[in-house]
Amino acid sequence: MVRWAKGRGDLDDNLVDGMRRPTETKERERFLTADEIKTLWLALPDSDMRESTRRILRLCLITGQRVGEIAGMTRDEIDLEAATWTIPAARAKNGREHVVPLAPAAVTIIRDQLEAVDALAERKDLAVPAWVFPAPGFRAAVTAASVPKAVKRLEVEGTIFGMAPWTPHDLRRTAATHMEEIGISPFIVGHVLNHVSVTKASITSRVYARYSYDREKREALETWAGRLAGIIEGKGEIVPLRREVA
Repeated sequence: MVRWAKGRGDLDDNLVDGMRRPTETKERERFLTADEIKTLWLALPDSDMRESTRRILRLCLITGQRVGEIAGMTRDEIDLEAATWTIPAARAKNGREHVVPLAPAAVTIIRDQLEAVDALAERKDLAVPAWVFPAPGFRAAVTAASVPKAVKRLEVEGTIFGMAPWTPHDLRRTAATHMEEIGISPFIVGHVLNHVSVTKASITSRVYARYSYDREKREALETWAGRLAGIIEGKGEIVPLRREVA
């Protein structure tokens, strides 16, 4: 377009002469194997980070949600009785509200975190914050960037817990990979992850089909939580489920 404008005489110079091509981004492929998941989970309690950060990492793996959405979780998004977490459109990366069914393990982690924050607020005579994972001082939620920084600080001689480096987002990819490995439909995994390329891929799904797939998402996440518990405890082999028809 710029060459055409210069040829017409609208521009004296080609504005892009000498400009470098944009750096091509490469999609990460890192995910944790079953052995690595076990290593990570068992090493976390003794790792040099805040307990709230450990809980965020565990939730990344159990729920498959984005680290920023977990870190910014608020109390009014959580219904522990119904075992659901509703990420509002304003906080969801794709701008669409997303209901995350919570497996019992996730409910336990969130309840422990709320109790810890309540106790700290009482001890310091502070108002209970709106955030499940407040930053020190309770004036805001912890930032999404603080979690990968905490993980990066664990790196020693190019490894974390003796294995290839990983990031919190790799835990999301790990959950998705293992859900498919145990036979959960990629279509349902896409709904669990709130990938708009799956959930709203056509005019039918965007406008007409309003089914939420909440039941299927719950089944998927509870099945994955069961498999995760087995990995951590070193029990059982992978038994693929019957694949659902998308």
